[in-house]
Amino acid sequence: MKGRDGRRRPDQRRVSLAKAPKDHAHIGLCLLYTGSAFRGLQLQAHSPTCHTVEGVLLQALKDAHIIADVVRGRPDGDQHHFARSCRTDRGVHAVRNLVSLFTPNAVLAEAGGLEGVRDKLNAQLPAMVRVAHVMLLAGNFIPRHCCNRRVYRYMLPLYALLPPCDTWSAVEKYYPGFFAQLQELAELSRTAQRTLHGVPYVDVEKLVAPSTPLAHPEDASAEPAVPARSWVRDLQERVRRCNEIATSHFTLSRRYHNFSVDIDSNRSGVSAKVVQPNTDEALRVIYRCEILPRVFLFPCASRVNGETTQPLHSASLAEYTDNMRTGGAASELSSADAKFITQLPAGTTALPFVFFQIEGGSFLLNMIRKMVGSLLAVCRGARETILDEALNPERRVTTPLAPGPYLYLAQSTYHGYNRSLSALQGTRLLTVQSAWAGDVDDAAEAFAFRDISADIIDADLNVLPPLDDVLAARDRALAVRRPQTAAEDAHLSEMKEYKPVLPSRVPWPACSEMTIFLRLLRVHNWNVRPIRLDPNCKALKEVRNRGERVAAAVAKTETVEESGSADPAATHMEGVSTTISAKEAALVPCNAAPQLPPPAQEGERNETEVPDGGADGWLYMADSADDALAQRQAYFANRWKRARPWEFSRAEDDVCGEDGIDDGAVVIETSRRSPRR
Repeated sequence: MKGRDGRRRPDQRRVSLAKAPKDHAHIGLCLLYTGSAFRGLQLQAHSPTCHTVEGVLLQALKDAHIIADVVRGRPDGDQHHFARSCRTDRGVHAVRNLVSLFTPNAVLAEAGGLEGVRDKLNAQLPAMVRVAHVMLLAGNFIPRHCCNRRVYRYMLPLYALLPPCDTWSAVEKYYPGFFAQLQELAELSRTAQRTLHGVPYVDVEKLVAPSTPLAHPEDASAEPAVPARSWVRDLQERVRRCNEIATSHFTLSRRYHNFSVDIDSNRSGVSAKVVQPNTDEALRVIYRCEILPRVFLFPCASRVNGETTQPLHSASLAEYTDNMRTGGAASELSSADAKFITQLPAGTTALPFVFFQIEGGSFLLNMIRKMVGSLLAVCRGARETILDEALNPERRVTTPLAPGPYLYLAQSTYHGYNRSLSALQGTRLLTVQSAWAGDVDDAAEAFAFRDISADIIDADLNVLPPLDDVLAARDRALAVRRPQTAAEDAHLSEMKEYKPVLPSRVPWPACSEMTIFLRLLRVHNWNVRPIRLDPNCKALKEVRNRGERVAAAVAKTETVEESGSADPAATHMEGVSTTISAKEAALVPCNAAPQLPPPAQEGERNETEVPDGGADGWLYMADSADDALAQRQAYFANRWKRARPWEFSRAEDDVCGEDGIDDGAVVIETSRRSPRR
């Protein structure tokens, strides 16, 4: 956004809160929620307030007397400046999402301070939505712009990585004894205390070693042996290939115009902007992404006695059942609906999932789900070059969209805001990192591994009813328990966009969304077609420049190898760190702990110390909290030193595919794009 003189004008969205409302405090709510029973996070003026997470939060704020009223789906008054850091779509979950608003100082004091606000809100909110922490923020803090990194996780059921399987019963068919092995693995992992937040896990790489049986509990580093031909070996091959594809295609700065809304998609009247490849909006930076080579065995039932098990269900299903009783409807499933629920073999108490995790500055609408969908398509037989075409600015490709209920936001970070506060002297404000450290981070991870995973398992077993049924039951229950809801939604009758939710308008699906998606992949039409662009446009210049850099790097490496006078593993060209090839550079494992430079010798100048990076939401291949902390801090230190070569003369050149882009550059580049997710 530049003026006639070519200078960059200040973004009015950033300066709008430079001066906070008088006698108001800016508070930030650390929000944890499961999204299966909501139409997304953000408020929707054309639907009932209780259908979104923010709507339920506003009702709780009103009932706790933090805000005066809810008018037309918004807080009453123009002093609240209600905002959020990361929007999530229908069915998507989140932990450590930040929602901010201004509240009068008198109201905050009357509520008992920040802890009083948290306790009052949790008393009003349903079990699917929790406020983990409330903190004071600077007056000019805007969550969407101050958030410079986001980490998402996608829980993949194991059958998605074992083609041609598309259901749990198909896995048992192709790999007899699959569930029996799983239950044994879960018990052995608990015995060896290999759990994360109470969930047992097994490492894929160790599982395939036949000479390391976990028959002796004292040998906690070993895993149980498996037959020569088993699902474990096939899983290892798929995970390795998917990680090679993901890191070589989905890292660094690229144009993801084909991983958002399709140009020919029908969104039923809902506005959805198509991203053009020659705009800055298509450009996104992905720092790292991978499928963690670790199988988590999430509990799906508890053992009562012998082979008898009791299913474990999520808070979303419990709320639906309670709402059905309150609304005067039958809470039990009909026999016609119950037959669609996935039946597991007797005695099954755990289901295996793996995590696809990704970290980036910002993401387009549906971007992560389309990346996962394309990755699974290639894993199941699609040609790998289709991804090259999808990332080509001169091609329009229809990429497959993976289901949403398996995705959740794991972390939102605010490094720039934290550094600004740390530089101030005598401020009473805490950085987001320090405010969330310790108990808040532990509560967030526990919520993710307990509540969100329960929601995902219920969705995968097709236990959750259609969303329209869930919302209709909530509407009827709130009409009984909370009569003021009708006044808050009185404006809906005047809006032509409003369509009342009718129960059973959508029949109960015959199988889970993941099963439907995997079956549709067999006939997916990628619909590749060309796009005409100006040869001098920015997008095509980037392609040419990248090709020239790679060619120059390869040529220089060959010269170095012939001369034998330097290390051929890495070279430096025009200030840009390169390796033997771009593909090999992208294949640097993200979980590999970077080597820190040696400490300064006596008489040398002490370089600036690297601060604590704080929790980053990434799952590391570590068996203890101390090991995970060391890997996390090593990764952060490597990024920190890459961004400050003038302070760290011995900074490592090769960092997990970040392409020389630091946090500050990401903030500057992405602040001009919208929407940020």
